[in-house]
Amino acid sequence: MKHVLDILKLEYDLNWRPPILGIIYATFFAIYLSNLKYSAAIVEEWEKVYMYVFEMMGGYMYLSIPLIAFIGYVYSRSIAGSISSGLMKTILSYPVKRKKILAVKFTLGYLIFFIAGILPMLYSWFLYGIQVEAFISVTTTYALKLFFYTAFAISISLMARESLASLTEILFSLYIVESLPSFLYMLKLDRLAKIVNVNMLALILHNTFTSDNPLATLIESDGVYIILLYSSLSVIFTSISIIIFQKMDLD
Repeated sequence: MKHVLDILKLEYDLNWRPPILGIIYATFFAIYLSNLKYSAAIVEEWEKVYMYVFEMMGGYMYLSIPLIAFIGYVYSRSIAGSISSGLMKTILSYPVKRKKILAVKFTLGYLIFFIAGILPMLYSWFLYGIQVEAFISVTTTYALKLFFYTAFAISISLMARESLASLTEILFSLYIVESLPSFLYMLKLDRLAKIVNVNMLALILHNTFTSDNPLATLIESDGVYIILLYSSLSVIFTSISIIIFQKMDLD
């Protein structure tokens, strides 16, 4: 356990220094809160609450751009950079299983980015109040999206094994993921576009929570397929990362 804590501290010291954390948190706050234009006026008016939901979703979805950039930077540095520099070989000299090292990097990054995404919502809750269903819907969607982004970025970093190549591949690939729904809409593949658009899950979940028949609403609106798709992809990429790291020769 002591060695795991040592690796956790090393990971934090190398890749999550206060200036980096400050930039991430300040960026998330600025982007999210700048989208809450009317919330203070409408939060108590149920007939207008959808505007508030869309504002929450708008702030959350605009976070996708910096989230991709920050995740690409952090994991390219933490994983691919440590492999190319030889640091990973030093870390592996600790009597700790490789899976635990990967779990430390995954968990620490996920928690920091999750908190960074949730804090602006909690702050807006403190300022204006909030609709609980909207908060749960957006938070759940963000958690799923972050799970996929993190799993994907780690797998790419392990395959690239070099910082710049890893960063380029992560940014390019996740940009395609974000753009894919728009491309499918252009091809008139509306239902498929909806299923691959993880951002849609926030509105679907909100409609589900406020529906008289939540399960039917979730199924009919394709929310189940979105959850299954991104959960499955996240598990697959996590498994790929474990297999690659277990078999990786660093000599």
